[in-house]
Amino acid sequence: MKNKQLRRAALLLSSLWLMAGCTENFVDIQPPTQVTVDNFFRNETEARQGINGLYNTLRGRYGNYWLFTEVPSDNSTFAPESQAATGEFDLLGWGAQTNALSGAWNGHYQTIANANIALARIPNVQMDQTLRSRLLGEARFIRALMYFNLVRFFGDVPLVTQEQIDPAVSRTFLRRPAAEVYAQIEADLTEAIGALPQRYTVQNDIGRATSGAARTLLAKVHMQQREYAQALPLLRDVVANETAYGYQLLGNYANVFITDNNAEIVFSVQYEPDNQGSGSDFPAAFLPQIMQAPNSAPRLYTPPIGLGGNNLPTRDILLAFEPNDIRRPVSVDSLTNVPGVLFTRKFVVPAAAFTINGNSDVDWPVIRYADVLLMYAECLNETGATADAIAQVNRVRTRATLPVLVATLSQTDARAAILKERRVELCFEGHRWHDLIRAGVMVETLQAFATRYNVRGLTPTANQAVYAIPQRERSINPEITQNPGY
Repeated sequence: MKNKQLRRAALLLSSLWLMAGCTENFVDIQPPTQVTVDNFFRNETEARQGINGLYNTLRGRYGNYWLFTEVPSDNSTFAPESQAATGEFDLLGWGAQTNALSGAWNGHYQTIANANIALARIPNVQMDQTLRSRLLGEARFIRALMYFNLVRFFGDVPLVTQEQIDPAVSRTFLRRPAAEVYAQIEADLTEAIGALPQRYTVQNDIGRATSGAARTLLAKVHMQQREYAQALPLLRDVVANETAYGYQLLGNYANVFITDNNAEIVFSVQYEPDNQGSGSDFPAAFLPQIMQAPNSAPRLYTPPIGLGGNNLPTRDILLAFEPNDIRRPVSVDSLTNVPGVLFTRKFVVPAAAFTINGNSDVDWPVIRYADVLLMYAECLNETGATADAIAQVNRVRTRATLPVLVATLSQTDARAAILKERRVELCFEGHRWHDLIRAGVMVETLQAFATRYNVRGLTPTANQAVYAIPQRERSINPEITQNPGY
């Protein structure tokens, strides 16, 4: 069942939580009329509503997360009709003027600004201390998640951790070293672990951040810095206590994407269709546009809906699945009347559930338990426990009805096997690009991809491991530096 509280913040919050995106500044703190930070956060109810509103901002952050995390990789591509709009990510051709990069920058800082307001105001609210601690932990978790995305996208970024009152001051923030940003993320998540429960029993709370989600995210943060020894005990705790946390691999892979907030979901962004735009457009966005052409192919939805032609599978990801892998038909499908046209199947919902164009019930799985097991395997392998690592990979492969890997694999072979298993298990969910970067094989993988499929214009370089700093931000503050190569 959906957690409607996390999807439907009160209308009076809308202006409060939108205020960080209204001017030329990345942390606009000009209070709107009627609802302001000064006449809100007055009691426990408003503190709860404020955090609910903070979760709601995540919908905007993850609506096109796939664009930055899947499309640049060898997993997905665009229909020819969509290339003009966002195809520059497909060929690694983004630059400082790319609108999507500016949108991601501003959107993430909007959510961070809102988290900073909550963290500044909630400590002064008269309320139950345990609940206050939990709400603050949720705000820290969300702030950490936003900074983790930013530091992976852009490298060194401005680090703002206090509520900002003067717009002139907010324009003075310069980029801070990535190591400093990572340290703040780690501090936030460490505090969140101690403040959040292992799981929620009240239905209206299910879907909120938990201590298991915070532990797992902290492990992912360490792993992206190749700090495997620091990540290992965090993941070991989650896996050893999976029952207490309420995590498990579902028996049916397809059900992971059909049933919301199931036992495999560690943390997801919650969507629900309504007339306020709280739903997601993933089912429509990920279907090929050719399905709208008269007599071209069977339509999955009647009446026809607007189709995006985005995040479409490459032939390479189709071929990456082993024979009899039950994940392939769930993940990748093709049009029966148009051979060779592939689409991302795992986010397609039954027609009855897709009631409004671009407004579906499909959530975005930020972290799920299969990811946790494969992260754990990677950390075990990188710290020398390869046989134990293979055992974790085999849990995932067994669910996929594949033969188990032998425990005698070398560390190098296990490393490659884990990277491949992550690719097919988590395809199109926003992991592949940063997996390639973490493994140090982004350039060689995409060079090989370009050669194999004769992709003209695809010339990957190491500098492209981070995106260009949006020119808009450098125009506001010329002292903000640009990443090399842009």
